[in-house]
Amino acid sequence: MSDVVKILERKKWEYQIPSHYLRNEDVTVRFFYLVGLTVVAQEDGELTTEKRAWLVSMVISMGLPIEQFVRVIDVASNVGSDSLDNIIEIMEARDRQFAFILDLYVAGWRDWKVGATAQKIIDLFTDIWKLVPTEKDFLQDFAKAALTGVVKFNASVFAN
Repeated sequence: MSDVVKILERKKWEYQIPSHYLRNEDVTVRFFYLVGLTVVAQEDGELTTEKRAWLVSMVISMGLPIEQFVRVIDVASNVGSDSLDNIIEIMEARDRQFAFILDLYVAGWRDWKVGATAQKIIDLFTDIWKLVPTEKDFLQDFAKAALTGVVKFNASVFAN
């Protein structure tokens, strides 16, 4: 396949991705949001092709250059106290917390299940931000409902 066709296929896919709710936030907010999602997406030690494609779509929906994806994975793979503090502080507003927890559930369900470690991470964030059980249940149910209509991401666009 020629390079032009490959590039245009990728562009076509990119333009189909809707903007994220936090697209207009500061780049630091968007970056650490993505780091948090990536931590959950690779909680089992593996970042599958499907999870990678979903995370790339999140980078694009946030309006960040695709090159940021490598940096996001690097920080998430070596996440420490400072990065977690940044995530907790950046998500201080309730609307950000809700968006983040919802996306964490989606990140955890990329394999159509939430791993035990992913669930523990989500539970700890919701405890830190003092979400009540009805809020947690709503976000989890909303994520499930959103995923029932999800078409698998075309991961082959980003192969090689």
